[in-house]
Amino acid sequence: STDDGLPLWRSAAEVLGLPSDLWFLSDRVCTPLSVPARTLTPRARDLVIIDSFNERPNARERLLYRDVVQPPVTQYPNRQVTPEEIAMLQGFMPSRTRFAGNRRSVFEQITRATPPPVVRAVLGALDAQGVAESL
Repeated sequence: STDDGLPLWRSAAEVLGLPSDLWFLSDRVCTPLSVPARTLTPRARDLVIIDSFNERPNARERLLYRDVVQPPVTQYPNRQVTPEEIAMLQGFMPSRTRFAGNRRSVFEQITRATPPPVVRAVLGALDAQGVAESL
């Protein structure tokens, strides 16, 4: 933890148990899994985990990749992020949390919810001040 008692951040790679040399790709923005993840929105359903760019990209890939610097190659298969992975990145425990509906609905539920670690931190602060009992 930090000097002020806050826990250190964990990378997306650590949370998901993936290699740290992989990348998130969305809207032509490439973000390494080794840094803190950016804010997740319902559009997270479009996130793709990649390790490299195809030598002969199709039209969609050319559009997505045109402004992105090529990341290193790790021979990991490119794939979309799963709802369970987004839930883990938001601080939910997928084994204890169930979401209903289609894929889009599940992503919206997860990304629009207040992350459980934030709720715990707020309630912990209120409890320390003796306010939590009156809620």
